[in-house]
Amino acid sequence: GTDVAANAIGTAEANSAANLAADRSDTSETVVTVTARRRLEKAQDVPIAITSLSAKYLAEHEEVRLAQDVVAFAPNVNAAATDGRERPRWFIRGVGTNNTDANGVSQIGVYRDEVYIANVYAQAFPLFDQERVEVLSGPQGTLWGKNTTGGAISYISKAPAFTTSGYARAVVGSDNEYGYEGAIGGALIKDKLAGRIAYYHDQDDGWYKNIYNGDVLPANASNRSLANAKTVGANDETAVRGQL
Repeated sequence: GTDVAANAIGTAEANSAANLAADRSDTSETVVTVTARRRLEKAQDVPIAITSLSAKYLAEHEEVRLAQDVVAFAPNVNAAATDGRERPRWFIRGVGTNNTDANGVSQIGVYRDEVYIANVYAQAFPLFDQERVEVLSGPQGTLWGKNTTGGAISYISKAPAFTTSGYARAVVGSDNEYGYEGAIGGALIKDKLAGRIAYYHDQDDGWYKNIYNGDVLPANASNRSLANAKTVGANDETAVRGQL
């Protein structure tokens, strides 16, 4: 009875993930392919609880800028950051760790283009030019490594192709935020070598203010006004990815 229920839940979640990544306006059958078992398969055929976020879906949600932002679209997944945007604390189905030491090991495996990212300081990377993101819930066994008793999150970048493609996007916001990203790729040698290069930049002045620091206001100031306080928590990120 338990195994049947678990399989039913896993199948339901897989189908839900496929529907999430599909174009809702398309009434025809949509095939969502994933690599949850280290090979390309239809999400509907994978016996794993999986949430797959397609490139189109990610592009439609501009608030997804960092690796941990995908938790807003996956059930029972959390990743509260520790220092500003850094050191996310991953939890899937309540399994994870609050240890944010650089040498600590989480029960959630984080993979970027099939490379395991162990250091928590490297797990809050920006998301740009993505093919898809796969959130795998529950123990993954040896297929994804020993550090996946809670689950695994796999980020797959857009790979080079022999047809020319690319995109560009700019972002502006409060606290003097601005950013831009883009990618271009195509054939370098016809039918033999393809390449793709992507670029990302985002920066802002920070959104919270320090009204205590004596360097900002006189040490004996009786009225520490927010208007005069220094904005802290600034962000300045740049990333480049090249592939052949």
